[in-house]
Amino acid sequence: MGCGGSKVKPQPPQAAAPPPPKPPTPPPKSPSVPSEASVVEEVEEVPLTPRAARLQNVIAVKETGFVYNKCTVTGEVTSFFPPKGQCFRIIDEEGRWFFYNDTMNYEMCVQVVIAPESYVEHCEATTVNTKENGETVISAVVYPLETLEFLSGSVVLNTVDVYAHPLSQQYYNHLQIISEEGKKDVEAVMALPWEEVDDEELLKLCSDSLVRYADINFLPSNSMFSRLDGDGRFIQPVEVRRPSEFAQCGEENIDAVRGVVLSSCVEAGTLGDSWFVSALSLLATDEERVKAMFASTTPAEKQMGAYRVLLNKDGWWKNILVDDFLPTVGGVPCYARCIDDSGELWPSLLQKAYAKLYGSYASITGGDTLLALQNFTGAPVYRFDKAWRDAATDEEKKNALIQKITGYVEAHNPVILSVPTGRKAATAVANGLREGYSYALLSVHNFPEENITLLKMFNPWEPAMPWSGQWREGSDKWTEHSEIQSSCEPCFEAHDGIFFIEWSEAVEVFNGCGVLYLDEKPVYDYRVAGEFDNEHPNLVLMIRAKETVEVVLTLSQRDKRGLPLESPDVKLSPVLLCVSRAEGNKQFVYQCSSSDPETPAEGFNFVVGRDVAMKCTFEASETPYFVIPRIHRGGTCEGRRKGFVIGIRSSTPLDEKLDIHFTTLEPTCRVFRNCVTFTSYRVPGAVREWQVKAADAEPTPFWGWGLSPAEVYYENNEEDAEAIREYIVTEAEEPVSLNAETILNDDQPQMDKEVSQAAHEESCELTEELEAEEGPEAEEIATEPAAEEVPVVEETQADEPEPAMDVPQPQAPPSPQNHGNDNSESSEDGLDRFRVAASDAFEIPGDETDSDE
Repeated sequence: MGCGGSKVKPQPPQAAAPPPPKPPTPPPKSPSVPSEASVVEEVEEVPLTPRAARLQNVIAVKETGFVYNKCTVTGEVTSFFPPKGQCFRIIDEEGRWFFYNDTMNYEMCVQVVIAPESYVEHCEATTVNTKENGETVISAVVYPLETLEFLSGSVVLNTVDVYAHPLSQQYYNHLQIISEEGKKDVEAVMALPWEEVDDEELLKLCSDSLVRYADINFLPSNSMFSRLDGDGRFIQPVEVRRPSEFAQCGEENIDAVRGVVLSSCVEAGTLGDSWFVSALSLLATDEERVKAMFASTTPAEKQMGAYRVLLNKDGWWKNILVDDFLPTVGGVPCYARCIDDSGELWPSLLQKAYAKLYGSYASITGGDTLLALQNFTGAPVYRFDKAWRDAATDEEKKNALIQKITGYVEAHNPVILSVPTGRKAATAVANGLREGYSYALLSVHNFPEENITLLKMFNPWEPAMPWSGQWREGSDKWTEHSEIQSSCEPCFEAHDGIFFIEWSEAVEVFNGCGVLYLDEKPVYDYRVAGEFDNEHPNLVLMIRAKETVEVVLTLSQRDKRGLPLESPDVKLSPVLLCVSRAEGNKQFVYQCSSSDPETPAEGFNFVVGRDVAMKCTFEASETPYFVIPRIHRGGTCEGRRKGFVIGIRSSTPLDEKLDIHFTTLEPTCRVFRNCVTFTSYRVPGAVREWQVKAADAEPTPFWGWGLSPAEVYYENNEEDAEAIREYIVTEAEEPVSLNAETILNDDQPQMDKEVSQAAHEESCELTEELEAEEGPEAEEIATEPAAEEVPVVEETQADEPEPAMDVPQPQAPPSPQNHGNDNSESSEDGLDRFRVAASDAFEIPGDETDSDE
């Protein structure tokens, strides 16, 4: 779900019979003088806003007879593949026949049979055969966006047959992957005096040498489209051109963003990444965010054909440098593009940067729209597909979900609903939606007295006719329920893609949904890089709150997308974040991450996901909090080092509110044995790499002892180089060492009852992102496994769970107050120290996070 159907095999269009001859045109009516009553006073037209003007232009482009408008002749037009045409016959004023192929991914095989009495001249590109009965068969292959002259003369037509076939190898063999002009640019870069340089160094070298930039790490070649050893899908290379070779606005006017950013301008193309293009259209609802992603590109760099795109990968903000060589067919960008302006490049460049980030275009042909939005914004996401399906049959769960998603949209957290693929999408497609695409939910209108719930939604792909279901434009439903019309205030004449769908239709049309926790306030985004050595993290955050602050904490591991199969990171590890606070002379773990950022768990919950997140409030306190990243032993092994990134997202700068220092805890610390309490009197300081990104700004990198420019570490400074820092956690007496005898106490008979209870109270949650299986001609696959809690035995790896079964629901651990009331004999080995005996038990709500590839 959400994984857009980028792997669905496109079905060849079916030919329609040629239309019958048109009836004669009736004579014009006699002119008449308008009556006084019919004379209407002229009203001065209000000029359109730039947004409305561009939307009007987009609708005009979409409503033209041709999709790509590359036909080179005019005349009487006949369409062969309804409803969009795709192949057309044009007869010009001189009676010459032309055929135009208005697709990018089919070749049209045309066969015309004419009677013996015809007198025609056929053209060079056609093949002519004569039947025994005297009929002449003229045939030809029309390639993508080609206008082919077919015949001329006096035609007595018998039949016309047009067949659409996938592009043949013969077509690909004749392509010139890179133009002569492009070759010169690449050769000039290759001739520069470089051996091993990164992208930035090469760009500087090109600038100094007055050479247009070509990305040597993502050159126009077969591997840019798909890698033989790394991608499960093969993509045929196509022509790659710079915008100066196809843009109609003039080279000096080409830019990433040229005008108003509009969702309806985005067109998907032929790559089959509808999940990603859906994310582009949703991103386009925030024009400033789109501009900010390209803000670091200078005018001089644009003139050189170089652009920077800001993305978040593996939890870390990165500027991805790309050149402007783009895949094209017949001089038109054939992947993501702006449908109405060939000189505006932001969809194409963002898609290329994403493909470079993950290795190739093939590596991004299946995935989850929410995960792409997370890469664009850095904000956490949450899928609740199972809740959506349950709400279709359970009235109580329906009401709970409606309340939940209403809260999301009122808090300005974007909610998306996704259309399935295959036969499940039939109803959606019949009513105007696209198979495998995702759509934004704008608001919820609930009318309980009439048992009607309407969802106000946005369809950027068909703004003029976004929906043809029950509550469409002109439906009697609106007149039958005037109070609903007054409340919803539909404005269909705006043709802005907004439509209303009743709940019963929505649960039939969409197969799941999710939310992007995108705070409407400006966000300050802090990131710190660390590493797991087997199960032990070399980074823990020690936080002292000067005043109460609410933040969102995130933990990210390396994304598996695009990695070779032999990489240890090709399978995600079970991870969690836990937060502890001081209770007396101990630290008490009171909050742990779960699959839902708004519902942290009090138990230890390991999540198999690219990222985990939770909202957390740090109340003003003189004693410190600890933010501790964890990895489950099933997702690592002895000697393995695995990177991670801790993120803190806040609506205000943290410098004056939180003192955040980097430290570590001993590998023997009880928290790594799933104990809810641990004692730590002094902790060492640590130097780590970190970055901060203010709203719509570039990330600023640092090395330091903490999240403050005042804590910057200078390697060349002798004092810093030799510094050893230590932070006091509490002034209490020295802790008792955790020896083997203490650990063995967990298995003593008198503890059996307590540990058994702990097993029920502390279960672990495992959310697994399942990959959609890739195929050579697939579009998008949405995998929806059941969401169940699954116990996993000690020997079973976390990524290979046992069949689903019911286990007891997790309970909250004892409250901090109860711990404080324990006597001294039990406080060290009693309930406050319980280890989670169910630490090998995982809940696998796989449909809560859809496939990402």
